[in-house]
Amino acid sequence: MFKRNYKGRIFFGILAFLILIGILGTPIASLPYYVMEPGSAEDVAPFVKVDEKPAKHGEGTFYLTTVGVGKATVLDWVWAQYSHELELIPEKEMLINVKNDEEYQRQQKENMLESQNAALIAAFKEAKKPMKVEYLGVEVFSVRKENGFQVGDLITAIDGQPILRKEDLFAYLEKKKIGDRVKVKFQRTNTKDPIEKEIVLADVAEPQEGQKRAGLGIYPLTREKVSTTPSIKIEAGEIGGPSAGLMFTLTVYDQLTEGDLTHSMKIAGTGTMNSEGKVGQIGGIQYKVRAADKKGAEIFFAPKDTQPTDENEKIALQAAKEIKTKMKIVPVATFQEALQYLQSQEKSSQKAS
Repeated sequence: MFKRNYKGRIFFGILAFLILIGILGTPIASLPYYVMEPGSAEDVAPFVKVDEKPAKHGEGTFYLTTVGVGKATVLDWVWAQYSHELELIPEKEMLINVKNDEEYQRQQKENMLESQNAALIAAFKEAKKPMKVEYLGVEVFSVRKENGFQVGDLITAIDGQPILRKEDLFAYLEKKKIGDRVKVKFQRTNTKDPIEKEIVLADVAEPQEGQKRAGLGIYPLTREKVSTTPSIKIEAGEIGGPSAGLMFTLTVYDQLTEGDLTHSMKIAGTGTMNSEGKVGQIGGIQYKVRAADKKGAEIFFAPKDTQPTDENEKIALQAAKEIKTKMKIVPVATFQEALQYLQSQEKSSQKAS
């Protein structure tokens, strides 16, 4: 039976109309959405700079995977109605804990730095190599409620108690009530002497929390310095966000230890990393699966679903099924699980030979 393609005609009619609007210069209101689509799979090794000659390793490759993210245009909105490789995300869901796109981009850079430090710590611990972590204090990333703080202020103590990590800050404040007064010691950029200021604690709870919570009215970041032997730096260029943590950790460990960890395979993956080696959930994993498959990866490490709200593992497996890839999805909850899986591949190849 022959059917007229009304959807196609509607699509091209809308497209022609939008092109006409662009030509005439008629203003179009910006859309309150971000667009997410498959990005790329990048060889991690060039991002990891080792002062000493790295340990010999195999011919395989570790790939970090990215998603393309940007402000949505009207054409993006139209195309998203017809494409499975493009998704519109409401602005309010993307800009969690940030005020605008500029702050979001800055947050992504800070998250990348945090993931790099965690990767170094986790990899050096597992490889049993010399490593030292110095916690410098809690930096004010952004101000949520006016309280005398400025972006970049480095908090080092509250009421005489050392506050060197954001976990220290949260632990101290959870015992306090809204309206309590605390004396905060912090260092301000271009100021020689520390500043002490009395702050009245405000309600800083997000609407979804369902109950009030006392806080300073800032978004905090732990500022730390990681020193290692050999010295290793991770420089990811314009790539932002925390989701490359697992792949950075595997690559650093591979550089520190002898043996062929990749077994000459193309290994892609994603997942945040903390200093204890725990792999965390990320966004847009379905697009990362597609990017890895296009690169020819044979293995894709995905964060394992361990909590009721987790869904990375489920989405990754579904995405792999949809594109009919031969790439194996391997869910992991820790760096150690990923490492054990790769080491088991070595034993399997030895048995096969």
